Amino acid sequence: MEFAKEYSSVESVVTPLVESLGVTLVACNHSQQGKYHTVQIVLYHTDGIGTDQCAQAYRLVLPRLEIYLETKDISLEISSPGIHRRLKHLREYTIFQGKEVRILYQNEWVYGTIDSASEDKVTLLLQNEEKKSFAFSDIQKATLHT
Repeated sequence: MEFAKEYSSVESVVTPLVESLGVTLVACNHSQQGKYHTVQIVLYHTDGIGTDQCAQAYRLVLPRLEIYLETKDISLEISSPGIHRRLKHLREYTIFQGKEVRILYQNEWVYGTIDSASEDKVTLLLQNEEKKSFAFSDIQKATLHT
């Protein structure tokens, strides 16, 4: 599993703003087509993310992005991770520590709870209470599992 680029310049603008709301930035994707910008933000809180929190983040982030990107042609989408989010970054494994996941490893699904994650591996607490580590390079796919 190869991790996508984790940080962007737009992300560096967004991160402190959403953290000031008491939520964690899971992902921030920015694309540009001509003068039109699309920014997708995924937020997480242990108690969940509701529409009110998404709206609050939207009202806080959009004006800053308009200044930073020097345009009002921005489509801003803010959402929660969803119950079956695909994990792509080391940061996500850290954010979701203690949550149930399923990983596709050697063409078999393995279910467990994220115990820890480091630069090269994730350790799961399996259903039989055994801890097992998996190298990120050997994980074909990983998703939250609830």
